[in-house]
Amino acid sequence: MSSSAEQRLARARRRGREALASLADEASRTPLALICQPPPPAKPFPYGDVVPLGFLLRAVNAGTSPTSPVRRVLEDLLRDKQQGLLWAYHTDTLVTCIDSALVLQGFGDPSGIEALEVFSDGRGGYFPQLCSEEPERGKMTMTAHNRHWCQPDYGTTCLASALRAEAGLGRKTGVQYLAEDYESRSGLYFANPYMVDWALAWALQSVACATPLRERLATDILASVNEDGSFGLYDVPLSTALAILALTSLGVGGETVRRARSRLADLMMSDGSWPSSTPFYSAVKIPRERLPGGVLARLMLGERHGQLLWLEGGVYAVSLYVDGYRTISSALASLALMQADPSAERDAPALSIQRREGCHPRYRCADHIQYIAGYALPPYLVPR
Repeated sequence: MSSSAEQRLARARRRGREALASLADEASRTPLALICQPPPPAKPFPYGDVVPLGFLLRAVNAGTSPTSPVRRVLEDLLRDKQQGLLWAYHTDTLVTCIDSALVLQGFGDPSGIEALEVFSDGRGGYFPQLCSEEPERGKMTMTAHNRHWCQPDYGTTCLASALRAEAGLGRKTGVQYLAEDYESRSGLYFANPYMVDWALAWALQSVACATPLRERLATDILASVNEDGSFGLYDVPLSTALAILALTSLGVGGETVRRARSRLADLMMSDGSWPSSTPFYSAVKIPRERLPGGVLARLMLGERHGQLLWLEGGVYAVSLYVDGYRTISSALASLALMQADPSAERDAPALSIQRREGCHPRYRCADHIQYIAGYALPPYLVPR
């Protein structure tokens, strides 16, 4: 990379760090909640003020010293929201595995990571939250609307596995477990295909016996690059940041990653942050009789109708969670620019990347709903 290009990236990293510090200061004064956008006519509302801070803390940790005041502010905020050793998605709501894992990426607390084992299915997978048929403290009550949430989640499992490895704890999830569902990989709450790739790559980082799976994942991600060096057709800055982080976790550097970083720097906004994104979604099953007959008929014929989906013989209402404060997108983009290029000294063996003609259609979805309908949600609606 030329010296001028490196200087440009260095400026982007500095401005990104300044934006993260500004977000941390804002978080100390007001909740940086995501905005839940349910299907109309329901109105949007703030929901999700804890998890964004976990992303922000991880990015701040990568760019500041352990004694940084910014880091202390975020740690104090998250400790105030802690319930026992773990966290919820939103203040004073149900503690979950997936949300605790996303916060623990910033803390890296071994005792908290061990506490995630309460969500283990004992076979390598992790439930996103605990469920019960009857109301029970600390568990989500299972209903016909949310029954598909009450099963091991691939994205959650990748996060828990990655955290255990990063903390030097014994692995509970085998590579074969992750390989078996690779083709249908998705997250029950991830609205972006590169987010599950990031979580999987992190879980496979430096695992020698995972080389074939790491090569498959790297091949798929590299085949999806856009002509301008970015990734994804929607939420492009977020998708590009996640792709960079996934590739560097897999040990892949080179020209593709350099071009992606350069493009990501171009996408930075004037205040040093990156554009708003929609990283998460949730979907509940709703009774058919709640829909007008014409809408139901069109859904059954395969037509789109806003955030309503016809899947596996049922109607699902999708809520999208918008990162209006740009906390998650800015944290991940800053991390992607700060991540060191993989070197020959890495513990993981070099990958043999196969050239693939065209990319998987999961990466060619035009928007969140197309991805959720085609790839994110369907694996959780069929018996396992």
